[in-house]
Amino acid sequence: MEKSQSQKKCVIVFDSGIGGLNILNACAAKYPQLDYVYAADNFNVPYGNKSAEEVFGLSTGVLDGAMRFMPSAIVVACNTVTAECIDRLRERYAVPVIGMQPAVKEAAAYGGDCAVLVTRATAESANFNKLIEHNFSEARVYPCSHLADYIEKNISSLPENLPESLVKIEGKPESIVLGCTHYMYLSAQFRRAYGCRIFDGSEGTARRLGKILGISDHLNEKSGICDHFSEKNSQIVYYGGDINKNRRIYEQIFKNL
Repeated sequence: MEKSQSQKKCVIVFDSGIGGLNILNACAAKYPQLDYVYAADNFNVPYGNKSAEEVFGLSTGVLDGAMRFMPSAIVVACNTVTAECIDRLRERYAVPVIGMQPAVKEAAAYGGDCAVLVTRATAESANFNKLIEHNFSEARVYPCSHLADYIEKNISSLPENLPESLVKIEGKPESIVLGCTHYMYLSAQFRRAYGCRIFDGSEGTARRLGKILGISDHLNEKSGICDHFSEKNSQIVYYGGDINKNRRIYEQIFKNL
């Protein structure tokens, strides 16, 4: 696909791997008047078992290069990156940087017994613990050290049932918060296994993007440089990581091609 100039605002959606494709889909479905750059780092996934300094260095290694697309905003579609270094990213880039937090507030409003599934790095972060303490201290937090890596490697052949060795939730919660965008690929399996409400934060993040950009039906004059995906939809370009894999997964799962 050849690059072309666009009169739409351009938004970077960043994740360590394929997890952020869920957020890309939520944003593109809600705001087709935007163009998108999907920036990823599949060759270093997962981030959930890395230190804060490693996460920051890997994230900026991708995002610094992706800034060539002149974005109007960056969506950090990774709970671990948000938990570990969102403030530092906001200091580094001169555009709005929107983080991805586990949907703890929504689950708290729903009420009842709740299990929150996150990566180890997220579980240990000050930002996440502050979120839990202030919004839903009764929620049970389950660090899943290897689940994101499992999903990244097996996305084309995920089992119908949850891999019990990687997911262990005590009892029958009334809701589950999927605190990693990779986990969203197993939403149906979680529903079958526990028969409860699932929260993932994708819609909230998309709404936040629209609010930050003040989106209307009129195209903005500020340009981004993106590959054409479709004349009727958002234009999407893939940058960093395993570009072919990310494009293929997005088209197969979200565009039903």
